Amino acid sequence: MSGSKGRSAHIDALLQESSSRIPGIAVAAVVGGSVVYSGAAGRAEEGGPEDIGAYIPTRIFNPTFPETPITARQLLTHTAGLNDNEDALLPGRYRSEGTDCSVTLEEYVRERFGSTEYEAKEEMWSQTHAPGLATYHYSNAGFTLLGWVVQCASGRSVASLAQERIFDPLGMTRTKYFLADMKILEDTDLAIPHDEDRKGVGHYGVAEWPAAQGVRTHVYIWPGRKAGLVILTNGSEDYSDIERCIYSFIEGLTAPRVQD
Repeated sequence: MSGSKGRSAHIDALLQESSSRIPGIAVAAVVGGSVVYSGAAGRAEEGGPEDIGAYIPTRIFNPTFPETPITARQLLTHTAGLNDNEDALLPGRYRSEGTDCSVTLEEYVRERFGSTEYEAKEEMWSQTHAPGLATYHYSNAGFTLLGWVVQCASGRSVASLAQERIFDPLGMTRTKYFLADMKILEDTDLAIPHDEDRKGVGHYGVAEWPAAQGVRTHVYIWPGRKAGLVILTNGSEDYSDIERCIYSFIEGLTAPRVQD
């Protein structure tokens, strides 16, 4: 591709410039089954103690590495060394069929992490790699713990923060975390969860949120601003086409919104 390095650098610069107007953007262009360009840019605000113990009122640690702190980044990237396995199945009261689970994040964390019994189940934690050095291992328990850390650090619920910082700005008026909130909207077209066999399993609530329990939303595709960017080039490897698509996407995100 003639001049591809120069064009890539130009698009990289365009993405970096966009980060002054939008929180973040990630782009990939695929031609003929191959990625011809990929890039990302965004803003981050880092600061404050990394150890989650600075934000929560109880100490949580890997019993094999009790002095190694657990950080929010580890929980977010599933590298804290927490596992999900058959020995950690949730008690019956941690799941409610047809309604929201009444167990709060604080109750869940204190019961699952704050007891000697839980810490004694060393198979729940990596016994060979300290937090941060562990390989990726998806953990609902770890992501739920992260939700509680956010709640403690902000003094607000994850649902409230998501409503203010994600749902409302994106115009997602029919997306909530809890069934009770959806009922207030009198939403009869609520998307039904399905299992791996594509069989509807009905609505339920679990204590492990925002991990095992995702958001509740309407079945129809939200017609507002797009949350992602797909570039269709019809086989063209012209970087100017890719650049125009990215520029139009950024302009659409940052243009003033006209209310109906």
